[in-house]
Amino acid sequence: SFLNNGKSLGDQQFAFNFEYKNKIFTGIELMLNHGYLGGAAWGALYSKKLLFANKVLFPEGIKNGEDSIFAALCQIYSKKVIFLDLHFYNVFERDGSASRSWSFDRLALMPNNLKFINDYKSSHPNLSTEALNILDYRMFAFIRHMFNLFYKMFNIRNYMILRGKIKKELKSKLNIGKIRHHKNQVKLLNFSLDFFAFAVFFNNLFFKKNY
Repeated sequence: SFLNNGKSLGDQQFAFNFEYKNKIFTGIELMLNHGYLGGAAWGALYSKKLLFANKVLFPEGIKNGEDSIFAALCQIYSKKVIFLDLHFYNVFERDGSASRSWSFDRLALMPNNLKFINDYKSSHPNLSTEALNILDYRMFAFIRHMFNLFYKMFNIRNYMILRGKIKKELKSKLNIGKIRHHKNQVKLLNFSLDFFAFAVFFNNLFFKKNY
């Protein structure tokens, strides 16, 4: 995708393993066997038939991460996914774009993403076990992302607020089934949200990279 805010910012490559190029997968196979869970919606084209048949829409009321939820829902229903190295979009990015700036007030809305996924699972009782595993993995990824972002704006009062919002939406332990990626991190999260948060902060403090 080409980014432009009045001047050229160069090409931005949607991340994928080039070994996947021109190969066909199911969405569930991509996650279970290859650990691939699409995030941003801008790097893909979606079948209208797929969206209509499964009633997949962008989540209403979600301010941050709605594209990640949309991509995960598309992935659990997709029977045919193919990776191509093509220039799809020109993206015009304005100064002060919400996708580039964070505040605690904005971050504190992200537990709504967990609620949306919980509600979606409850309202779709016929989802396969593998699909449920993928949605739980997406919940894990959101929680990890929240703590990675929060590290840069940490204070105790706000930590307790964020912690409370996340715990409210963790109705049960996350079950990622046969998904191997980040399995130990998910186990730590299931054992203790506080220990998991500490591990994320420790990694950012001493290794300067996201956990």
